[in-house]
Amino acid sequence: MLVIVFCSLRAYADDKLTSFSDGFFIVNEDWYGHNNSTINWFGNDGTITTRVVQTVNGSDHQLGCTAPVGKIWNGLMYITSKQAQDPGANVTGGRLTVCDAKTMKFVKKWEEFPNGGDGRDVCGVSADKVYVGSTNGIYVLDSKTMEFTGQVRGVGSDGLYSGQVGTIIAMGGKVYAVSQKDGLYVIDPAKDAVTDTIPVPADAYEAGDKYGSLSFGAAVLKSGCLWLSVAAVSGSGSAKNVIVKYDLAKGTATTIPMTAGCYGPANSWYAWTPDGLCASEKEDCLFWNGGNGSWFAKQTIYRFDIKTNETNLIIDLQDTNDNLYGACLRCNPETGDIVMGLSMEQPYGNDYQIRVYTSTGELRYTYYLKDGNYWFPSVPVFPQVERKLVADTISEALVPLSGYKDVDITHAAHDNFLIHALMKKEVFGVEDDSVASAELYDANFLRVTGKKSGRTNVKINVITDVDTVLAIVPVNVAFQYLLQAKSAPHSDFTFSGTGYYLPGETATLEAKPAYGYEFTRWSDGVLDAKREVLMNGDSSFTAEAKRRNFAITVKAGVGGSVLPEGKYDVAYLDTMKLTAVPGEHYNFSRWSDGVKTAVRDFVVTKDQTIKANFEGKPDSVKLSVFPVNAGTVSGAKTVKYGSKIYVSARAATGYVFSHWSDGETNTGRYVTGNGETIELTAVFEELQFDLALAASPADGGTVTGAGTYAYGSDVTITAESAEGYVFTGWSDGETSAERVVTMTESLSLVANFEAKPTGVDTPAYVGTENDAAYDLVGRTI
Repeated sequence: MLVIVFCSLRAYADDKLTSFSDGFFIVNEDWYGHNNSTINWFGNDGTITTRVVQTVNGSDHQLGCTAPVGKIWNGLMYITSKQAQDPGANVTGGRLTVCDAKTMKFVKKWEEFPNGGDGRDVCGVSADKVYVGSTNGIYVLDSKTMEFTGQVRGVGSDGLYSGQVGTIIAMGGKVYAVSQKDGLYVIDPAKDAVTDTIPVPADAYEAGDKYGSLSFGAAVLKSGCLWLSVAAVSGSGSAKNVIVKYDLAKGTATTIPMTAGCYGPANSWYAWTPDGLCASEKEDCLFWNGGNGSWFAKQTIYRFDIKTNETNLIIDLQDTNDNLYGACLRCNPETGDIVMGLSMEQPYGNDYQIRVYTSTGELRYTYYLKDGNYWFPSVPVFPQVERKLVADTISEALVPLSGYKDVDITHAAHDNFLIHALMKKEVFGVEDDSVASAELYDANFLRVTGKKSGRTNVKINVITDVDTVLAIVPVNVAFQYLLQAKSAPHSDFTFSGTGYYLPGETATLEAKPAYGYEFTRWSDGVLDAKREVLMNGDSSFTAEAKRRNFAITVKAGVGGSVLPEGKYDVAYLDTMKLTAVPGEHYNFSRWSDGVKTAVRDFVVTKDQTIKANFEGKPDSVKLSVFPVNAGTVSGAKTVKYGSKIYVSARAATGYVFSHWSDGETNTGRYVTGNGETIELTAVFEELQFDLALAASPADGGTVTGAGTYAYGSDVTITAESAEGYVFTGWSDGETSAERVVTMTESLSLVANFEAKPTGVDTPAYVGTENDAAYDLVGRTI
C-alpha cells in the first residue's frame, strides 16, 4: 500500500524539539556557496524539522561545509565535514561537530584536525574512544575528555584522493578501515596501530586491469562478515561488478560476482561519500545503488540475499527523472525499511523527496521538501535503540513416539535491535532425558526425538553480544500418525500442515505453489489447495501445478521500434526473442532492465514492461570565426540527433558579435542535432567609433581629422586659428594644436580659440634673437 505523506515543514520553531527519537535524521551537504551543511529531522508523524542544529542551539551554531557523515555512538552524534565553513556562510562551523543525539544540543566542534585533512567516517571503538577518519589518516578522540590523543599508526595519508580513508567498522575487538590505495586495514585499537592489510582478491581483477589498480570502495558489517565493494584506486568513480565477502572469523576473502543483469555497488572515492552500500538488521540482505560501474548510478537499487548470493533489482527509477543523491540510502535498523533521499526531475535540482520503501522495494510513504533549497542529502542517521534480551514463551512441541519433531526456536527470545536468526542458540539440557533427547541440527531449529510417552522440558541458551537468557521448550511425546505431501513432476510447492498428528485429529493441509506456478489439483482429485484430512492412519498426497502467465508489455522509446511490440500473456520462464530496431539517425542504447544487447532472449519471470531505449547518432559540430581572430567560439564538438548542445561566441578586443551564419543573433544559443554535420560561423564586426571636432568660437579657427574610425586607430587632429585669433587648447586639456588621438571610444573634442586685442597703436616690442617675443599685454607670441 502506498501512503503519501504531505509533510509540514518546521524551521527555527518556537516550540523547539526536546527529544529526537521517533523518526530519523538526514545529514545534508547543503547548498555549496550559500550555506553550511545542515541536519533535517523526519518524524514518524510526518513532520519535518529543518536545520535542527540551528533550531535547537541558535543560528550561531552550525556544521562545517559539505558534511558526508553522521554517526551516533554512546548517546552522541558525531558529524564530519570536508571544510570548516562554506564560502557563502557567515558562521564558521567545524570539520568535526558533536551533539547530544537525543536533544541535538551542541557539545563541541573542531574547525581543524590536529594535522589537517577533510572529515570522513566516524567509528566508536570503546566507551571512551572514537576513531575519526580523514584525508590525512585516522585520528583518535577521547570521547570522555573530548580531546584528540593521536593518530592510528600505519594508515597511509599521502594525498586527498589517494591516501584517504573511507568506511571504518569495529567488530570483535578489532577495527577495519577501507583505504583508497591500500585495501582494508586491520587495526588493533589497544595499540592504535595497523596490524594487517587485506588487498583486493586477485579474482576481482579482469583482463586489462593492472595489478594494484583496484581497492575496496565501501564496507558494511553483516552476519559476521564484512561485505565490500571494489573500486578503482585512481578515484575515477568506476567500480567492479562484484562484491567481496571477508569472513572475520576465518580471515578469508571471497569474490562474489553479480547475478546476470545486475550491478555491483557504485563508488565515490573521487568525491567521497560513504556510498549507498548498507545492510538490514532484520533480514540477511544488503542493499546498494549500482549501474554500469559508475558513481553516477542513481536510479537502480539492488537487494543482495546473503544466503543465496543472489542480487535483484528492487527499485528502478530509470523511466523517471528521479535520482538518488550521493549516498543517501540506508536501512532502518528497527523496521528494516529503506530510506532514500532523491533529487527530483534532474540530478541536481532543488526539489527533493525523502522516500521510505519496504525491503522488497514497495513504496511506503514520501516526505516532500519543496522549499527551493538545494539540500543535497548525504546520509540518513537513525536514533540509537536501547537493547534488552528477553526470553519468550514457546508453545508445547508434540513429538511422535519413536520419531522426531523439528521445533523452530528462532523466536525463543527477542532483542528490539538484533535479528532473531542471528541470535546464537545452545542446548543446555533435557529435564527428563528418558522421555526425549534434543539437539540443534540448524542454528534456529531444535530436533527433539521421542523415547517414551510423557512430558518434559528442553532448556536452551539464547546468546547475543549483550546478554544470555535461558528459554524453555515444553515437549509432549505421544503416538501419532504421519501426514506427508509432495510435488508432482514439473510442479513446485511448499506445504503447510504436514507432520505427526494424534489418532482421530483433523489436519489442515495446504499446498503453496512456488513463485510462477498455480495449483491445479491433488492426486486424489481434490481441487482446493487447502484441505482437511482426518488422521486415522499415515497419509500421503501429491499436489499438481501449472506455470502461471505473466503480462508482458514490449514497447519502444523515441527513435526506434521493437519486435514484437504490444502486450502478451507469457508463461513463467518462457523465453521471448526481442529485437530493438533503431530508426534513421538513432542508435540502440539499452533495454529498460539494463541489458545492452539489441537482440536478446528475454526470460519471463513477472508482470513487466520492457522498453527499448534509443539515442541519437552523434554528428560533428564545426565552429569557426569570421574574420579570423575576431573572437572565439566554444561548445561541444558533437551533438546527438534530436538533442541539444550549447554553443557561445565571444568577441575579441576591438570587435563586436554580429550574428551566426544561420542568422541567429544571440551570442549563446542551443544547437539541435539534425542528422548532418553542423557548420556554424560566428560573424564579428570591427568596432567603429565617431570622432567629432568643433571650434569655439566657430569663427575662431578650423579643425581637421573628424570622422569614423576603427578601434585602436591613431588619428591626427589639428586646430588652426583664424586671423585675429589664437589657439588656447582642446576641451580635454591638451594644448598642442596638432596631436594624435587613439580611438578606443567615441570622442567629441572642441578646439578653443581667443581673439587678439584690437585698438592699440604701440607696436610690439621685438627683442634680440635670444629673447622671447611678447605681445602688448605680455603674452607669448
